[in-house]
Amino acid sequence: MARPYPFLLPVSLSLLLAGCVTHRDRQPETETPPPPAETPAEQETVAETLESEEKAEPAPPSHPDGYSWDELARLASSRADAAKIFLLKAAARRYKTSGDTAWKDPQLRISHGWDYGRSNTPGDINNNREWEHSHGNSDTLALRLPIANPFVNRWIRKQGESEARSLEARAQEEAYAIYCEVKTLCMEADILRQELELTEKIAELNEQLQTYREEQVQAGVIRSPLSLIQAERAKEELRADSAAKQIERQQILRQIALLSGIPLDELKILPVSDVPTADRLPDAATLTDLALARRPDLQSALHEKAAADHGVKLAQAGHIPWFDFIEGTYKNDDSFTRDYERTVSNFDRTADDKEEWQIRMGVNVPIFTWMGNAVQQSKLISAAADARVQGLYTTIREEICGSLEDYQFADMEHSRLQAASEAFCKEIEARIVAFEKDQMGPREEAIRSRKEILAYRKVCLKVEREWLRQYLLLESITGGPLPEEEAAPDPVTSPDGTPE
Repeated sequence: MARPYPFLLPVSLSLLLAGCVTHRDRQPETETPPPPAETPAEQETVAETLESEEKAEPAPPSHPDGYSWDELARLASSRADAAKIFLLKAAARRYKTSGDTAWKDPQLRISHGWDYGRSNTPGDINNNREWEHSHGNSDTLALRLPIANPFVNRWIRKQGESEARSLEARAQEEAYAIYCEVKTLCMEADILRQELELTEKIAELNEQLQTYREEQVQAGVIRSPLSLIQAERAKEELRADSAAKQIERQQILRQIALLSGIPLDELKILPVSDVPTADRLPDAATLTDLALARRPDLQSALHEKAAADHGVKLAQAGHIPWFDFIEGTYKNDDSFTRDYERTVSNFDRTADDKEEWQIRMGVNVPIFTWMGNAVQQSKLISAAADARVQGLYTTIREEICGSLEDYQFADMEHSRLQAASEAFCKEIEARIVAFEKDQMGPREEAIRSRKEILAYRKVCLKVEREWLRQYLLLESITGGPLPEEEAAPDPVTSPDGTPE
């Protein structure tokens, strides 16, 4: 009888190919980087794709007049490497979820066995009385298919998607951190530029003062060299201070150029001109609602909380008994026996052929899982995530109220000093001009007066820096640019002056 063993190999290969077809979940419609390659050829393809995408990115627009703070900050945030890393991690997390919930690879088992036996019964001296000769073959083919638990897979998908969105929110958080950092650097660079301009003017006055004292020494009015030493010291001290500020500003410009991708020789920063005053900003409640809606760190914490909640459901779904596998087995046994007895004239032949089919199913009975350790662990993780969210809610509310109060005070001081300084400087400049014109005193007094005016402007510049710093801090806490309240329309009055 022919054995079916030669047909087992092609049949098993067909079943193996059919069982290896994996299921890929439908991904949400979000922009994700190309999937990770599994072979060197695919890795080269992905690398070329990423390189082409980088080359395809438009270059920063050229601004001959300069770049605003917001433009530089947005260019830098779009180039944040840390944000790209988190986006890649989010894409990888989605692929991991797809792999965890896909069909598992089947297990194919093929076996072939044979046996041979011989027995003799002793007779007289010359010949055996009888003997028996037997041999057999056994072929086995088994295919086991793992069965996924749909109750568990549902929460694995939800948990994986929440974790991926949390990583995307962290990418936004990193990009926004770069955005705030660049705006702060632009503020520092602009303030240093104004300080250097004032320092140069003071240096010119020091040169005039030193020349005046040299003239007095040559004329014999001043015999002591102390005044010349003081003038030289003041000049060199100012020069050293100016050099330190120039180096500091150059370092800031290099950092801005590095983050924004603009060549250093093309980087020109425009002064800020659109900072709203405190009376044009919304109240603390509105800013708090705005911050709660767009703070990326809060969004990341909320997604982590959702992933922890799904983890609790996932642990509870593991309490449901479900099929672990299904297995089909085919077995064929054939044997042949030949007997011979001396008193019989011929051999006795016996052949036996047997086929067997089996179907087995395994059920996972979660006896020890019912103890609830995994559920308790998941609930503790969820409670920790919820505590982090509540803590962020409290922190954001307190930061908004405190930062808004600080900005209102800084804005009040800045507005007061700005209005007073303009009038004061104009009045003092007119008096200095009159003093020089009428020659009411030594020229040194006029030079010192001009130096004091420039020093006064430096003090005003410190107030302006603190005002801008408080505004940028409030902007960073709210998660983006601050909206301005629309001014109320003027009331309509009648010709006699009474409101209509």
